[in-house]
Amino acid sequence: MILRKLAPLAGACLILAACSGGGAVGTPASPIPPSTSVQNATGTLTIGVPQASTAANARKPAFVSASTTYATLWIDAGATGFRQACSSSATCTINWTSTSGSHTFSVEVDDSPAVAGGGTVLADASVSENLAAGFNALSPIALNGVAAQVALVAENADAAGSAPCVPLGTGVNCYQGQWQVLDYDGNVIVPPGGFDNGGVCLDTTDGLEGFVAMSCTLSPSATPSFTLSCQSGATGTFGIVAGTYDGTTYGAMSGAQLGSYNLAYPNSDALAVQNWPTYDCTNGTISATAPANGSVTVQSHLKKR
Repeated sequence: MILRKLAPLAGACLILAACSGGGAVGTPASPIPPSTSVQNATGTLTIGVPQASTAANARKPAFVSASTTYATLWIDAGATGFRQACSSSATCTINWTSTSGSHTFSVEVDDSPAVAGGGTVLADASVSENLAAGFNALSPIALNGVAAQVALVAENADAAGSAPCVPLGTGVNCYQGQWQVLDYDGNVIVPPGGFDNGGVCLDTTDGLEGFVAMSCTLSPSATPSFTLSCQSGATGTFGIVAGTYDGTTYGAMSGAQLGSYNLAYPNSDALAVQNWPTYDCTNGTISATAPANGSVTVQSHLKKR
């Protein structure tokens, strides 16, 4: 994702530029007194927030930053950061101060209702910066999207004997489709950043093994696809589950940093599933039933809506 001035999030770009002012909410850790080798360093972090979409439709690309209400920058391990409100119609700028030398910049954007926090992290990043004394104009930081949901984009039913189904077995029909990865507020995660913890995978909810293979996406640049069938002779109902690729938790922010503004990450092991049907398998024949949280129209041709 990027946070760039007036650019889309899930490609979100944070620009650390020269600055001389203050104004961020929160008090950073006490600076090291300047000496002949360690001197004060300053700069700004600017986050572009585009206009929010009028309709939060998970099937249409949006901007993660359209849901951003606050951004926070931590320098090194201090739990108190530089925190700034953002709006849907303007950029938000954090003025930061530190010392010269090597430091870790940890940045997150969230949807908190107030400066005190209480929201969910939408994107984050942690990078090492070598600061010079005085004003610093640093390269943009690409934020990684924090996956929270997966949504069905399109689905196509294929008859037994058709080209997509032939590899699956004689007399076996199948479904093909595309899906997307969304942040907590339903915005599609797009480049230039990646996913916060490596990628997202789909699987099925029971032992029918409906998927030909586990379906994963490791990059926000592509809309991943899937193929579904069920075993010949099998009978039952199954659904879709999703989780992170490597099973690790989110971790760009420390627990102390998240706790300082009561921020939270989504559950990385059980992402919300949006707009997916349930699938019925009867003696090897698979069919779809509309989901409880939306509707899906099975299309005769696979295409992105």
